Amino acid sequence: MKIGTRLWLGFGVVIGLLVVIVLLSISRMRQAEHRMDDMLEDRYKKVALASEIKYDVSVIHQHVRGALIAGDADGVKREAEAISAISVKNKDLLDTFDKSINVPKGRELFTAITQARSKDLASRAELFALLSDGK
Repeated sequence: MKIGTRLWLGFGVVIGLLVVIVLLSISRMRQAEHRMDDMLEDRYKKVALASEIKYDVSVIHQHVRGALIAGDADGVKREAEAISAISVKNKDLLDTFDKSINVPKGRELFTAITQARSKDLASRAELFALLSDGK
């Protein structure tokens, strides 16, 4: 083979490898973009919802503590109204969260959360019944 033919063959191989590397890089960048979109569009929204729900629960428990400290019927009623408003907001947030769950483990955890919420609501109702009776 002539030197010119060998040079063209060598450059052809280098250019072919370069094209393969470029195509592979574009493919990997698209995969990374899809993963980033998944994080921003799905997971981040779920984390934000969970953080807001967690904050609201802590505020509810602060109001429960306030009702215990208040001791009078007006204070208990005021705290119960504040708790009721936050509970409605939390219920809406949980409904939104429920619609966004798309994996079995997430569904399992959400079921545990709703069961714990039901127990908390029942014990809170019992507590406020005792507080309103003055006990």
